[in-house]
Amino acid sequence: MVKRAINDGCVVPGAGAIEVEVAEALIKYKTSVKGRAQVVVQAFIDALLIILKVIVQNSAFKLQERYLKFKQNIQNQFADVDLNIDEPMLVAEIGIWDNYCVKKQLLHSCSVIATNILLVEEIMQAINRMSSLKGYVENPLYLSLEDSAK
Repeated sequence: MVKRAINDGCVVPGAGAIEVEVAEALIKYKTSVKGRAQVVVQAFIDALLIILKVIVQNSAFKLQERYLKFKQNIQNQFADVDLNIDEPMLVAEIGIWDNYCVKKQLLHSCSVIATNILLVEEIMQAINRMSSLKGYVENPLYLSLEDSAK
């Protein structure tokens, strides 16, 4: 970790604070896109926040109350929930850090995976459209290009 921090020249706040901040930025961005893109952005937001949500749920706190309290008390600061005292905490103040290169790679990988999932979905939709045309193509009254060329 130290070697990577030296190579990167920086560290970023840890404990999921980066993911929360990216999710907040995406929530604002989501209003500027339309259609299926909004669904994709929301899925990315949900994926970023899932770890925080699971941790809060496993700690026996009520998720919605904790998240609202968290966002009301901490504005534009890298923060997470301190499960010992059930209050938001500034992770930089208590020394929780992550490597920049790890977070950069994580976000890049998530983007690549999301893109691939969308591509597979489009391929599956194309296959479904083709299969719905199958009856038309197999119809004996349908003239193929070879028949019409004769």
